[in-house]
Amino acid sequence: MIALFETDYRNIERYYLVHDKINKEFVDDNVIIVFESKSQINPFKKKYKNSRCISLKELETIYYNHLIINGNRIPDIYVSIITKQKNIPITYIQHGPHSIHMIRSKSFFINNLKKTLRYLFYCFKIYKLTKKTKLFITLILKNIKGGSRVNRSLKLYTPNFSYVYSEFYKKWHIENYFGLDTEYYLLRNRDNIFKPTKKQKALVFCYQTLVEDGRIDPKIFFKNLDKIKEFAENLSLKPIIKSHPRMSFANRKFLSEEGWEIFDSKTKIPVGHITVGYYSSLLSLWAFYMSPVISIKINNHYTPDEVSSYCFSVEINQLKKFDINVKNEILKERSERVDFLFNYSGKEMLRLD
Repeated sequence: MIALFETDYRNIERYYLVHDKINKEFVDDNVIIVFESKSQINPFKKKYKNSRCISLKELETIYYNHLIINGNRIPDIYVSIITKQKNIPITYIQHGPHSIHMIRSKSFFINNLKKTLRYLFYCFKIYKLTKKTKLFITLILKNIKGGSRVNRSLKLYTPNFSYVYSEFYKKWHIENYFGLDTEYYLLRNRDNIFKPTKKQKALVFCYQTLVEDGRIDPKIFFKNLDKIKEFAENLSLKPIIKSHPRMSFANRKFLSEEGWEIFDSKTKIPVGHITVGYYSSLLSLWAFYMSPVISIKINNHYTPDEVSSYCFSVEINQLKKFDINVKNEILKERSERVDFLFNYSGKEMLRLD
């Protein structure tokens, strides 16, 4: 019996069921979905009525012989410690380039107070299980301040097997997450399920849940979008937003009323004349499909270094001066570089035995 752990029910499809072997086990009723809170169970069971779902609290008393995770968040560390203490193997699957520095705005704790308190609760439970004072302090600071996600590798929660996109990300995980206390394998990036659909005379904005996650002042976020929309209109390009599964209904409604076309799809991404975003991992897919991609810099936000290898990084006020005519040779080179980093055209290679 495989246990899949997630904090958000929408990520089960995005990060797990896209993998053929996991999906087969799910269809064969050999999977338990473990959610961090009970509130995530009902929305998932509405679509998958016969699925077996439990809360993280119940995992301590239920049988399973393999745990699969996709992050290194505080709940991931907690569930991994429980599992390791039972001598059950753990597999980690990379779902994107993780930000080492997480920015928290002042509104974050107001809007996410319950989540903050839950994570604080897990910090205390982890300390009770491990008696590791240094780890406890590190996790407390991470929960309160955001900041660095780097954890010094500890065998008590490190996965047995880690599937990453490339040698580049293998090195990244060694330096930042798990060290050499795990077996690394390469895995195709399953974002390649998003196939390109051409949009004539369009600028596409890749929506990132910075407001929903409390990582940016909403005023700054929407002011930037106004400037991006103005940039599109000056070039006679239609402004389109590729939505995000966790995009709030209020933000969706507001932006639609502001003249943005909202593009929703689980299998396609819109490819226009140019793509604009911040530092979403999905920007790499547009670069793979040879779209010119602009990454807007944000003060006090950590942008992964590799983004600059396939995006043109500019300040928001420099956007209006950007020349959107990019040579095909440059786009082709960036597409090949992205494939090297993110492994969009590689083989599946996921094993569960």
